[in-house]
Amino acid sequence: MFAERCQEVRVKVAALIAQYETRTGQKVPHIDIRFDLRGRAAGMASARGWNYSMRFNKDMMMNAGWDHLINDTVPHELAHIICFANGTDRGHGYNWKRTCQALGGSGERCHTEAVTYAKGRTFVYTTSTGHTVNLSEVKHRRIQQGAGYTFKDRTKGRLDKTCAYSLLGSTMVVTPAVQTKAVQPVAAVPAGASKADQIRAQIRAGRSAAECVQFGITVLGMTAALARTYVKNNWPR
Repeated sequence: MFAERCQEVRVKVAALIAQYETRTGQKVPHIDIRFDLRGRAAGMASARGWNYSMRFNKDMMMNAGWDHLINDTVPHELAHIICFANGTDRGHGYNWKRTCQALGGSGERCHTEAVTYAKGRTFVYTTSTGHTVNLSEVKHRRIQQGAGYTFKDRTKGRLDKTCAYSLLGSTMVVTPAVQTKAVQPVAAVPAGASKADQIRAQIRAGRSAAECVQFGITVLGMTAALARTYVKNNWPR
């Protein structure tokens, strides 16, 4: 299946180039396309002299990120190549955004797709502020050995061994015991209580924001984004 998807990317690039050249009358240079990118970036475009290349995330091509990659990452990176060749934009400026959107892309700088790591298992962690992130088995092991990670975006909080996590694809969530704080039993909730009431009951019982988010996901069947919203809106101010 990987080889087939590589070919789909090549066909998509060729179609977009033909579309651009027909519309503008400008020639797009030859592009070396590779499928060896790993990590969080969905794609990467580069120019070294007259040599242009695009690399695509091998892991995302084989998981749920595929639709985003083929529909948005391809025009995103091709727009970079076109701007490199035209000398109009080296980053995510106005000219790049306009070119990307003309090719059918969203014009957004970064993707929000979760990356599934091909080597080893993938772990889904809930940060100290209730955000969910995918980690490789190597980073998971480091965290469980005592390492901590703080995100540049402070709203995403921190990751350490007290954060709840699960194995990607598993419904079992591991919630480490926090030694510095005794967690009280969940408060009784009347039958038929709303989801907001159940979230508030978790908060009153002394659960952390991360635990409340996991409760919303695993017990109430919410998406991670919806659970975070419920916890944020009902958190005591």
